[in-house]
Amino acid sequence: MRYVAGWRCGCHRLVPAAAFVQPALRRFAGVAIHVRESALALVLMLIASTLLYPLVMFWVWKLGPIDMGPVWSGYLGLTLMSAAGVAIGLLVSSLTKSQVIAFFITFVVLFALVTVDQVGDIASSPKLGAIIQYVSFHSHVQNFARGLIDTRSVLYFVSL
Repeated sequence: MRYVAGWRCGCHRLVPAAAFVQPALRRFAGVAIHVRESALALVLMLIASTLLYPLVMFWVWKLGPIDMGPVWSGYLGLTLMSAAGVAIGLLVSSLTKSQVIAFFITFVVLFALVTVDQVGDIASSPKLGAIIQYVSFHSHVQNFARGLIDTRSVLYFVSL
């Protein structure tokens, strides 16, 4: 174990380096968790503001009956996809020093994850196409939009 020389009351003593590193790591991990929670809370507030649309359309204006299953599963899919996007954005932001560079890299990565589905459609081999489509956000969100809560899609977004 490494030791760090420390001065206390004019006398010299050796202190384990872990005594300095562990509290700093705990503070950094706490800050990182709070940043992620804050960014996700902002996204969830924006998603929650869209809940007024189906309520007004089908209960206030009485445009007919609505099947709430696909609506709630669509909101679950949107929430999971947004949480994955926030996680990717925070990862890129932590790896770069510039916020502008982090924005553009995050934009490119998320754009690629959303649009790679079309590349999977035109792939030469069916196995390669299936692998490419599995990586895509679009193929997983389609299940939620249909009202199907598939555990593979949930695990895909949670694992990101």
